[in-house]
Amino acid sequence: TAAIVTTSATAVVTFEEYGITRGVNDIQVVDNGGLTQSGTVGRELTSGFKVYVTDADKGKLQGVAVVYEVVSMGLGGNGWLRPDNTNDKYSEIVITDVSGYAYATLVLDTKVGTNRVRASISGGQTRVVVFNATGYKGESAIGIVSGNYQNAEINKRATDELVVEVADEYG
Repeated sequence: TAAIVTTSATAVVTFEEYGITRGVNDIQVVDNGGLTQSGTVGRELTSGFKVYVTDADKGKLQGVAVVYEVVSMGLGGNGWLRPDNTNDKYSEIVITDVSGYAYATLVLDTKVGTNRVRASISGGQTRVVVFNATGYKGESAIGIVSGNYQNAEINKRATDELVVEVADEYG
């Protein structure tokens, strides 16, 4: 605060100082944000993809847009990201919270295989983190296809082959 005093009046001027963020510098994976995960096909991962965005001084940054994009999926091509903030289930924009964190999760493809999700930020130089999630078959069921209800002599082959099918809920 500074004061200017004259014979006829006094003027007081107050100065306020604010910290200015130096811009987006880094995107980091949070420990429980798992770079490599696995789960049952067609199901949402139990842990999502959590990142922490910082400035050049490693300070947290609130309000930064983190773009999560599915860059590859298993053979079915039908996994998707949550939260579903857009009409595009393969790309989501998540804004960092007051602590500098952004979080998204993936519903795995319905076919076995690796799903990859990229999280990126822009600012000077684009920063990228790639997450991998492998989908494994769920519980299987067995069913008779053909060859049931046959009669054959002992040590003789039945006329029809015994055929069964083993599949999970997605085939």
